[in-house]
Amino acid sequence: MVKYLKNKTEKHQKEFLITLICAIILIGVFYIYCVSAIVMETVSRNQNIQTLQVVQKKYQELEKSYLDIISKFNLDYAYSQGFINGNSLAYIPRQVPVAQNSGYDKALR
Repeated sequence: MVKYLKNKTEKHQKEFLITLICAIILIGVFYIYCVSAIVMETVSRNQNIQTLQVVQKKYQELEKSYLDIISKFNLDYAYSQGFINGNSLAYIPRQVPVAQNSGYDKALR
């Protein structure tokens, strides 16, 4: 009986040791996977930041060129292109409103 119990405990110890080694290997693989995922995300984020900086620089250059072009359009440029300043405003008045001619005002009452 003692031999049986001794063999049984040795068998359980071996199974426990194998399970423990497998668990350590599994945790190690999971740890390596997590660390590599974090590193890949960091690299991706840094690349995105660099791309964003390039885009911002291009945007600033485009905005500067836009402001340079807009600054050329002033009153002197308009006069050089044939603009004539009209001092008096002329309107063409209509004697009878359109709504009174069509009966629309009666339909609303």
